[in-house]
Amino acid sequence: MARRYDHSKEDLKELIIDSAEKIVSKSGYSALTTRKLAQKIGYSHGIIYSYFKNIDDLVLHLNSSTLQKMHKQISAAIDQNKCSTTQLEEIGKIYLNLAHNDFYKWDLLFNYQYTKINKIPEWYQKQIDSVFNLVQTPIAGISCNKKLIPDLSHIFWAGIHGIVDLSSKSKLEKAKAKSEMELIRTFVKIFISGIENHKN
Repeated sequence: MARRYDHSKEDLKELIIDSAEKIVSKSGYSALTTRKLAQKIGYSHGIIYSYFKNIDDLVLHLNSSTLQKMHKQISAAIDQNKCSTTQLEEIGKIYLNLAHNDFYKWDLLFNYQYTKINKIPEWYQKQIDSVFNLVQTPIAGISCNKKLIPDLSHIFWAGIHGIVDLSSKSKLEKAKAKSEMELIRTFVKIFISGIENHKN
């Protein structure tokens, strides 16, 4: 049943996002519907469309929140560690922890399929870019070829994502592989070695 409008416009938008995050964190993005969300916030489901065009638009804002948290954690890890190897290992650990500690948010960020958005909005793309720009910081301390740094950051992400994704599906365990963090450390060593060898 709809309640009276006892929230300000900004408060209600935050309530919608917060409630949607709780639904996803508990049950995954398949459970996120406007009807279920409306029941949780105590308003009619039509009010959600006053703030978000559709579920895809809402998911963008949920993923934006996750990207902001990742950016903050990665930035802190880079500031606290001056060694490029340690910085990259910590970035891998942050990525791994997100998948372990809040799998459904990680799943939403990387596996949700947008069906009503043809092009990612510029504001959201900038957030993705800002995370990759941070990853480029430790890589810049290793590579002397500035033109390669963006590609190297994507290669690094692809490697870390592959380890974490396989882990989330229990594929590493079935292959009798080492722990995720051991694999991440090994990958970082090989990644750095490849960059250093490319200098010569």
